[in-house]
Amino acid sequence: MYDDRSQDRPPQPTEDFYEADSEVPETYDEAETHHEPEAYDAPVDYDETEVYETPGHSIPSSEGSQPGELIAQLHSGANWFYWIAALSVVNSVIIACGADWNFVVGLGVTQIIDFVAAGIAKDLDPTAAMVLTGIALAISMTIAGMFAGMGYLANRAHTWVFIIGMLVYAADGLIFLLFREWLSVGFHAFALFGLFSGFKAAQQLKTYTVDQQFQLAPEAS
Repeated sequence: MYDDRSQDRPPQPTEDFYEADSEVPETYDEAETHHEPEAYDAPVDYDETEVYETPGHSIPSSEGSQPGELIAQLHSGANWFYWIAALSVVNSVIIACGADWNFVVGLGVTQIIDFVAAGIAKDLDPTAAMVLTGIALAISMTIAGMFAGMGYLANRAHTWVFIIGMLVYAADGLIFLLFREWLSVGFHAFALFGLFSGFKAAQQLKTYTVDQQFQLAPEAS
């Protein structure tokens, strides 16, 4: 008798099937990873006008002193050196001519030199007196010339010149203070205030110049 149930049996795997199943798949690198593309933030727009300030330096605001005003203040203060030098020379010439008056803004040290020389010259013969007066006048003009040189450097914003000049002129004012020449002391104080004003302007101009170098940021690469 023929058994029809054999037709319902699933086919048995053949030898080729086992060989195909035993084949090794292509080598797969387990270390290989697939990354999603990284999301980068969009570049921030670069503002070329961004202001960069260095420590200890602040760029003057529109409400503060402008460079033109600072330059005018600098020259106004520095020119006091010229006034002191010029009036000191005038005082020396006046004293050499025998006058008993002088300008109160001039240097006290030159006046002492000139008055001492004039007092000694009275007891000398005319030739010796003229030589002594000429020497005293030359010394006084040399000192006045030093102040004129300070004025030249101060007008170029050299702050150290202002400092030296103010110290020397303040010491010179002590001469008038010892002799109680109050009017000369007052004018010395006024001139010192002018010199200090020029000194402050020179400092601010140097700060402004340094800050301007950092005001605009370099272009982004």
